[in-house]
Amino acid sequence: MDIRTWLPGDAWTEQRVRLPEAIKPGVVHLAAGLVARDTKQPKVRFAVKEQFPEGWVDLGVIKVLGPGPLDKRADEKDNK
Repeated sequence: MDIRTWLPGDAWTEQRVRLPEAIKPGVVHLAAGLVARDTKQPKVRFAVKEQFPEGWVDLGVIKVLGPGPLDKRADEKDNK
């Protein structure tokens, strides 16, 4: 994703991600940031009020579901 092409306003993306096993089903607070490779800490400050002092942007809460049919298909693909 090339952040140089981002324009002001809302942008939507939908991606499926595999979560670490340590994240169990339930409600999870989500924050995001553009991080430095060496420190894994936010490197870019966004001009938004929903930002934590450390630089992470507050995205609110999400509900993490347990494994489902899509996970089984992804596992089958990974094993080929």
